Amino acid sequence: MKQKNQRSPIGSIPSSLWQCRELLHLFLGDNKFIGIISTNIGNLSLLQGLHLYDNNLEGQIPRSIFNCTSLKKLDLSGNRLT
Repeated sequence: MKQKNQRSPIGSIPSSLWQCRELLHLFLGDNKFIGIISTNIGNLSLLQGLHLYDNNLEGQIPRSIFNCTSLKKLDLSGNRLT
C-alpha cells in the first residue's frame, strides 16, 4: 500500500488577514490555498516578507502589492499567477 502525502485544497486565504495593518511577515507557503490574492494586500504597507509559494492561487498579482513599500522578500512560486 502506498501512502500519498497530498493535501486537499483548504479554501481561500482569509480576508481578515488583509486587515492586519501591523503585519510584518506572512508565511502561508505550501498550504494548498485556492483562489486569488486579494487587492486588499495593499493595506499591508509594513509587510516585509510575503511567502505564498506552492498553493493553488491563480489570476493576476494585484497591482496594489506595490503599496507594500517595505516588502523585501516575496515568494509566489508554485502557483498559477500572471
